[in-house]
Amino acid sequence: MSANTKLLIAAGLLFAVFGAWLYLETQPAVTSSVTNGSVLVELSAEETARSFVESVLLTAPPVTDQTALQRALEFLSPELRATIDEEQAGRDLALLLGVQDVPDLGTAVIDMIEIPDETIVTIALYYSGGPTARDITLRQNDDGQWLVSAVTPGVTPSDEVEPSPGQVNDGDAEVTDQACFTGGCSRQLCGDRRILEVMTTCEWREEYACYQTAVCERQADRECGWTMTDQLVACLATAGTPSEY
Repeated sequence: MSANTKLLIAAGLLFAVFGAWLYLETQPAVTSSVTNGSVLVELSAEETARSFVESVLLTAPPVTDQTALQRALEFLSPELRATIDEEQAGRDLALLLGVQDVPDLGTAVIDMIEIPDETIVTIALYYSGGPTARDITLRQNDDGQWLVSAVTPGVTPSDEVEPSPGQVNDGDAEVTDQACFTGGCSRQLCGDRRILEVMTTCEWREEYACYQTAVCERQADRECGWTMTDQLVACLATAGTPSEY
């Protein structure tokens, strides 16, 4: 091999190394937000509320999941976290959520309201003895991360309802109303208990505003549905979309 050939090979290797170094130097740095050793993931308000509730439930005795405990604390706003005793964090988180037992029938997001500067996500906790609900209020910090700023009792899906104008008479036998529920991310669906298992996307449509004050109850065909009052019909007509439920 001639000296010129060796020189060309060496120059080629040096150029390749320099090119690789230059490429790495010009790439944007990949950073992660780290708090107390845990990587914070960018989550939506709904995902944050879900994750917070799930994390708190995982701290329930007899075995406390320490990773879940730390994650639940990281979802709290600085003001709310200041109310938690670090040595009794599991107890204080349970008191904050207002639960003593893990819901044996699961949980579900049943409503979400977006207002200026904050979002309120309503999560139902289903127990064999009956459901309960919590409103999780969230605000974004300066980094755009959603944090829990308050937990308050929510509107509980009821297993029983009082007789209403929507009840059905079948001859001499009266068929009383069975529970009807609203569902969907924007409370736009009406149905029986199965509606609570329906997952929807969380975009907002004009017609959804009409359902916020509408009545979801048993109709003449014994099915759950929105009671089509003149007000609701007019609202839907203005929004330009008829009801499908």
